[in-house]
Amino acid sequence: GAHNDLGALLAVDLLDEAIELLDHQVRFRLAGTAKAQVAVRLAVIQLLDKQPAKALDTIRRTRQTRLPEDLTYKRLIMEARALAELSDFEQGLELITDLKDPEANLLRADIYWAAQDWPMAASSLDKVLGDSVPPPDKPLDVAVQGRVMRAAIAYALAGQQEGLDKLRGRYDAQMAASPYADSFDVISRSSA
Repeated sequence: GAHNDLGALLAVDLLDEAIELLDHQVRFRLAGTAKAQVAVRLAVIQLLDKQPAKALDTIRRTRQTRLPEDLTYKRLIMEARALAELSDFEQGLELITDLKDPEANLLRADIYWAAQDWPMAASSLDKVLGDSVPPPDKPLDVAVQGRVMRAAIAYALAGQQEGLDKLRGRYDAQMAASPYADSFDVISRSSA
């Protein structure tokens, strides 16, 4: 069905064609929940295509009441992401203030990172990593390695050695076994 066609279009990098098709659906063909759903897909592709202003417009002009909660949530995340890409960090953060789930926490960390607010980026990443200390003999998955690394960089840029020490205490063994071993060691080592 339509899903495979979309995948094939994207595979050959015809983002513009995908955008055009979806945009036509959103503008002329669809209504209600279906319109709001396809608008999210369109906004995702517009962001991939480095068109944050268009993505923002797509979400905003398809706004409506009484949508299913998960769809409202997805649309909020997309709108905040588009705002962040437009460097409107404050408004992006404001939109997701009340959202406390992992995806929102990750987006918050991304926004603070993009805004170069290192202390907030570090503490947001810390939240994303969570209080669960993984067993030292279990390797971290790739995404988590990247987050630990970014948290270390943010703590270092914020000049917060205490945060680095905590991070090191928690992830030292796993990071030593990761491709980031040397960088993590250098960044997180105490300067004292």
